[in-house]
Amino acid sequence: MDGVPVPAPKGAVVMGHDATMGKVRGKIKEAVGKLSGNERLQAEGRTDQAKAKVREAAEHVRERAAGIVDSLKHRDRHHGRHGHHHDHRE
Repeated sequence: MDGVPVPAPKGAVVMGHDATMGKVRGKIKEAVGKLSGNERLQAEGRTDQAKAKVREAAEHVRERAAGIVDSLKHRDRHHGRHGHHHDHRE
């Protein structure tokens, strides 16, 4: 099924989707605000875009942290760091 988009399970969060939609929504609001002379709408649009950038950065940090945790788990599994108890009887 190469090239066929697979929908995410209901309730799943698609990384980047919320941030991207926030940017788009913000750009639209800002443009409509400019065209109509509505400064409040322009400001809301800029705010939406800023929030989207923060969300995007947070998603990036989460993804990086998950990658680091996964690589540490993988390393530990291959180096035998889990489940080994040393018997120190005298």
